[in-house]
This record gives sequence, C-alpha cells and structure tokens, in this order.
Amino acid sequence: MDKILISAIDCVAAIGVTPEERTMKQRLSIDVEILTDAGRAAQTDSLKDALDYSQVAILVMEVCRSRDFHLIETLADLLAARILAA
Repeated sequence: MDKILISAIDCVAAIGVTPEERTMKQRLSIDVEILTDAGRAAQTDSLKDALDYSQVAILVMEVCRSRDFHLIETLADLLAARILAA
C-alpha cells in the first residue's frame, strides 16, 4: 500500500461554536493523506491510472463551503466520508 499526501489545501469554512467564532468564516489549510495502490500508475506512467489530486482538492473545498460547522471533528469526518465515497 502506498501513501499519498496532498498538503495545504486552502479552504474557507464557517466553523466555530462561540458567537465570536461564527461571525467570520475561517481560512483552513487541510492535509489529506490517502492510502492507495499506486503500482499501476507507476508502471504505466499514465495519468488515467493515477489518483486525480485536483479532484480531491476540489472535493475538500466544496465540503468546507457546503455548510456551517461547530467542530473541526465534524468537518474532518465529513471530508473522510466524501473522499472515501469518491
């Protein structure tokens, strides 16, 4: 199994519990670590066999702006579920 890290995905999210936290959206820098079998992509050297990093980044940004969150844990759980389902 191979590990791919997509780091520092820049997102804006409405996140926080207190009224002060909820007055402004916050800028987040999100890292996504994915376990995958990259063997085929390495052998073929073809983009069609590789993980589409841009689609992962787009998905992360879409989830961050999809709703308001109280907890970062909720956002992380939703991100994991959506990435695994893609």
